[in-house]
Amino acid sequence: MEPMNPTQLPPKRKTRLDYLAGLGGAASVLCSAFVLSGAPWSLEQKVWVALGLTGTVMVALTFWINRVTGQPAPRQSSNLPFKAIFLAALWEYGSILILMGVVYWLYRQVPEYGFGQGAAFYARFFEGLDFLAWTLGLAGLPYLLASFVWVQGAVEAVGYRHLATRLVARLRPKPKLVADPAPEGPVQTLVLGLLVKAFFVPIMLAFFQDQFSVLLNNVKFLQACWEGGAHLGWADLFHLPVNLIFTLDVGLATCGYLFGLRFLNNQIRSVEPTLLGWVVALLCYPPFRVLLGFYLLVPSEQSFFALENPYLRFFFGATAVLSYLIYLWATLAFGLRFSNLTHRGIIWTGPYRWVRHPAYGAKNLAWILVMAPTAVVQGFSTGSSSAVFSLLSIAAMSGLYYLRAITEERHLGADPEYREYCEQVRYRFFPGLW
Repeated sequence: MEPMNPTQLPPKRKTRLDYLAGLGGAASVLCSAFVLSGAPWSLEQKVWVALGLTGTVMVALTFWINRVTGQPAPRQSSNLPFKAIFLAALWEYGSILILMGVVYWLYRQVPEYGFGQGAAFYARFFEGLDFLAWTLGLAGLPYLLASFVWVQGAVEAVGYRHLATRLVARLRPKPKLVADPAPEGPVQTLVLGLLVKAFFVPIMLAFFQDQFSVLLNNVKFLQACWEGGAHLGWADLFHLPVNLIFTLDVGLATCGYLFGLRFLNNQIRSVEPTLLGWVVALLCYPPFRVLLGFYLLVPSEQSFFALENPYLRFFFGATAVLSYLIYLWATLAFGLRFSNLTHRGIIWTGPYRWVRHPAYGAKNLAWILVMAPTAVVQGFSTGSSSAVFSLLSIAAMSGLYYLRAITEERHLGADPEYREYCEQVRYRFFPGLW
């Protein structure tokens, strides 16, 4: 949750190894599912153990990657006495606790999160929030003190204590705490980055909990198949890999949001500055994605199972799994740098070697080659006009992701490295086509 000043950016690395952290995280999620499937623990405990193991492995691999690529965390460079460093860390720690308290209060007030009603979608997030709070309370100050001592420029970097100073400056014309609040730009990045995490962390945790619970059941099912107590069906050959892909994807994404650390040089550098960029991104996630209505008119990802032709069912199923694999591949390439609406480093590897937005291209691949034909076939077979509305909805979703790509490129285009990347990677969604 810490921004990085432009003067502290690590040197450009065209040959990134961040995907190794992604692979390690994926392996950790998978191993956790096999080990925890038979554990006598609650689902919440299993989820947090899996995320803890995955995050630990990804943090360790990212730290190792930084060392082998010439980016070890620098030794202490500040000439400040330890007392001044300790007071700065303590002030930062207190500011973070206060801001987290404000965010928690907002969670309880916003109807979407249904805190008072026990809304099922976010219930496990609130149960896990206590664990996050205890972790932050116990480890927050030691971590901040260590980073202020050992990471170059950490004491001088804009942090949450500067945000607190700016808030005090607005309340009091002549605040006595600090005479010179931090400049507007870094503080704005700090605030927007906090909003990004506050919105996406609950969603990703809820997604992961849902998918991981299914994965645990799938592991038991596969064990039963191995022992002869159950049998695989054709539908299982689709459902099992799709669940695994989505579990790995949201697990890695969740760790990306949670583990932005100075030691890893993966902090937020900038946040999407335009209202349009925020709107088109938020419309792709609950609760906003139902506002336009077209998500409700799109065929489900499994609607092709209703087709009578077995060859069409096989083709659509295989195509869907392929598109989801590309989607996961894109997430793996980020390692611990994944985050919507933010710039945390330019990715040159994985599918990003050929296209700038492989995840969006993969989504459109599934919509164009699976959902759209399924809607047409079902429309002809039933004589219904619903296919027209489904196709229009698919086109609207594709347009929404096109706008996301455009706004992201404008945002990242402020970085010279991304402009160089765009010169070398000329296609947005599909190599050789577009």
